[in-house]
Amino acid sequence: MKLDELKISIAKMGEDELREFILENRRAQTRYKETMAIASPKRASIVPTSGRSKEELLQATLKNIDPEIIKKILKDKGII
Repeated sequence: MKLDELKISIAKMGEDELREFILENRRAQTRYKETMAIASPKRASIVPTSGRSKEELLQATLKNIDPEIIKKILKDKGII
């Protein structure tokens, strides 16, 4: 539906139809936000390097990464 058609349709709506339209629009916005939250990649946090060995830094970094992401990477690389 084009914007001009939407304006005409909204102008012709009664109060009940307009309320239902607004509620459905809010539901759609909520679904969109939830979908985008799931779809957006999670970032690993930066771990300070003060006096730590490489192994300790790696372990600290891996603790901050979502386990599902690690599993996916390992499967993609053919390790598991």
